[in-house]
Amino acid sequence: MDIFSEEQFITKPEPTTSRSHKFFKTLTCSTDIQGNCYYAQKIVSIYPKIYWMEFPSKEKIAHIADTIKAFSDQNSFLVWNLSQTKYDTSFFSSQVAELSYSKYSWLSLNYIMMTCKAILKWLNSDPSNIAIIHCQSSKRRSAIIMACLLCLLRVFDSPLESLTYFCKVSLFL
Repeated sequence: MDIFSEEQFITKPEPTTSRSHKFFKTLTCSTDIQGNCYYAQKIVSIYPKIYWMEFPSKEKIAHIADTIKAFSDQNSFLVWNLSQTKYDTSFFSSQVAELSYSKYSWLSLNYIMMTCKAILKWLNSDPSNIAIIHCQSSKRRSAIIMACLLCLLRVFDSPLESLTYFCKVSLFL
């Protein structure tokens, strides 16, 4: 069976004019004792209703959660944790899907497709829903899932184009 012929795989999320679905990048500059600027958080719009964020470390989790809640409608976001590290999901009103992968193994094609299918199902279940995806430090897992999502949505014709786009907008800011 051709998976690309399934309606839920190729249905693009409905665009909205809501403030939560505009392309958005945020780099919050905080200062240390010497007045040096450092970035406290990074959340990047990859496609309407699909965002990438950095791993919510203990130092940043409250600020990242507050930022997400400020630009999304109540209960309209779901954070997809692709890392092997669990954290306190109460900061995100427990709206976190924790997808456990082995620390050193590559993602199986089946797991990639099941993850993409779940994300698309979430996005299509309500016009106000947004997906926020992260892994931990290397961004490999996020990049693979994002590239596959963009191909399934037919934003790009090839995985290489999709991956290149994701790297440009998220990894090299």
